[in-house]
Amino acid sequence: KSPETIEVENGRGVRGIVPQHLSDGFCQDMLTISFRPDAIYRKAQVIVSFAGKQLIRQKKQIMTPGEMVTIIIKPEHWQKAGLTPEQLSGMTDEHSHGQDDRRLTVSIEGEQ
Repeated sequence: KSPETIEVENGRGVRGIVPQHLSDGFCQDMLTISFRPDAIYRKAQVIVSFAGKQLIRQKKQIMTPGEMVTIIIKPEHWQKAGLTPEQLSGMTDEHSHGQDDRRLTVSIEGEQ
């Protein structure tokens, strides 16, 4: 794993996330993240966050472990969260303040 790599991690209720790592420049194109929920969730929300900033909060009526859930992150999601390509590039270098700065986390909030 190089210093430019961003880890994509399972948050609450998420398993089997793909991809597990992102390369430099990941915020400049559409990015597709897929995962399986760890249980059946109804009227839930998928939350994607990076460096403590929420990028996406997407409502889902039902999610089951037998189906892959797909979330698309667009360049404007990074911009709305106040994260520019320059800031993101700075977070991925060797002088990063901590590992948490370099993680994209996907989690589920809702009823099981």
